[in-house]
Amino acid sequence: MTLVPEAQGGAGGDLADLAAVVEGAARGGFALSLATSCAVTPLLLAAVGAEALAGHLDGSAPVVTALLRDEGRLDRRDFRLAADGTASGLLGGVEALEGATHVLLASDDRLVLVDLTTGVRIARAHTLDGRETLDLTFDGAKGTVLAEGQAAARALSQALPVGVLMSCVDAVGTMIPVIQQTMDYLSQRRQFDQPLAEFQVLRHRIAEMLMTALNASGATLRALNDMAQGTPSPRSLASAKLRVSRDAKAIAHGAIQLHGGMGMTEELGVTRLNKRLIQSGFDFGDAMLHAERLAAEN
Repeated sequence: MTLVPEAQGGAGGDLADLAAVVEGAARGGFALSLATSCAVTPLLLAAVGAEALAGHLDGSAPVVTALLRDEGRLDRRDFRLAADGTASGLLGGVEALEGATHVLLASDDRLVLVDLTTGVRIARAHTLDGRETLDLTFDGAKGTVLAEGQAAARALSQALPVGVLMSCVDAVGTMIPVIQQTMDYLSQRRQFDQPLAEFQVLRHRIAEMLMTALNASGATLRALNDMAQGTPSPRSLASAKLRVSRDAKAIAHGAIQLHGGMGMTEELGVTRLNKRLIQSGFDFGDAMLHAERLAAEN
């Protein structure tokens, strides 16, 4: 409800409010994509005045969103979306929500809401970090066209950057507990009758990881400020996503190495956070996609 205006049943909050929620959830390893469910989906529904917004906000009829763009990274085997809203074929890897009743098919020229209980076969899977996804097979399911042409493109251009930004916030929020838990581990484990944390080379590695996290945080904060001030910069957002994707992977790998063999086990809580950091590099477009967009602007 955070970003939805009060007149439409939301909380009337701003980007900083949602960023605080997303970061807090990330620190605890919350296995749900808030960037999609709390940013992209409600913003799209609110932009076109869809009645489905109320059910999504109160949880009575949650809506999942399938981004039919490169950022969505969906498996689209023989998938087709007709002008009248009829969908056929497979869409795999759609972010799930418990009790979801509808899927919002979002492309640059059309927003279509499809009832998941009619003409849709559902199979469930999971991402690397344990988030549930849906493989949706449409058998000629007829959806409701919410917006077309410029109206659909405008709604998507407003909602999608917020999703990209919140995916950066999610990754940055995950970095700090990974570093903290790695420090705790080095303080507890002993070698040559002293804690591993006393070895200078390991302390230097922790310092490098912390500086990496601070740099990623700074890039994300700059993109957030640009967007909050009403002057969104595609360049600053793509730069933030590119840096965060790279730095998240570096911190995850560093934590795994500093844990030694234990870094590959499921017994440690940091393992799930490491998986989340690695997965974050693919959420809302990978580093290569955003690097290409940066290069295109030069």
